[in-house]
Amino acid sequence: MLMLILAWSGCASVPRSAGLVRPDELDREPRVLSQPMTEYLEVLRRFGGKAQAVVSATILEDGSVAEANPLQATNPEIGRAAADAVKQWRFESPTRRGVPARVTMPIPILSNLEDATLLTP
Repeated sequence: MLMLILAWSGCASVPRSAGLVRPDELDREPRVLSQPMTEYLEVLRRFGGKAQAVVSATILEDGSVAEANPLQATNPEIGRAAADAVKQWRFESPTRRGVPARVTMPIPILSNLEDATLLTP
């Protein structure tokens, strides 16, 4: 059973380079549309079914993920597995002033295999 909780937290220090907008400039935050987690769940089982990770993800105008890197995690393997999973996710396009935008933001992931609930923003 899995409980995965994602929460957006603003990252005001994101540079405006490469067409990036800051999360606080969005009028619509990206919403998860597709969330493959198979490999992450396998790693999670090896570590007793509970873990935490924060992944920095760059979400493109089309909702795909260009880059995902672990910022912090219960352990390095969980962090890498969480980042690899997020790279496969698809999001509703983030927008700024109604126009699709590119944004880098942290994605906290809390996992617990004891519950069958999946909660996303």
